[in-house]
Amino acid sequence: TDLKITGRNRISVQLYPLFLNREITDFKSIIGKLHKNEIKAIVIETPLHRYYLEHISIETQKDFSNILKDTGILFKIKTFDMIEKYDDQKIWMDMDHIAHNPQADQYSDDVANIIITGLKE
Repeated sequence: TDLKITGRNRISVQLYPLFLNREITDFKSIIGKLHKNEIKAIVIETPLHRYYLEHISIETQKDFSNILKDTGILFKIKTFDMIEKYDDQKIWMDMDHIAHNPQADQYSDDVANIIITGLKE
């Protein structure tokens, strides 16, 4: 995966060509094996801090989301987009980690509900 700086200090992550991107092919391989073995799976796009949302190019964000959505369609799994859900909330320990405190409980509750709902289906 290559990074480059674009206009307004946004970072663009080179995701293409997809067939050469190791992370994407490995991800699809894992999901494919789970599907083949009839193991339920869900994909959660984890939240990003506001800083990252402001610095990752819109094109990169769309490409990433499309990869996950296409994989979900191909293997009939649900994907949940939580990327922007907590960006302005006070749940962040730093720009990479959600804190372990009562303010962050909503995130844990939301993930637990997604998993529980997924297991019931």
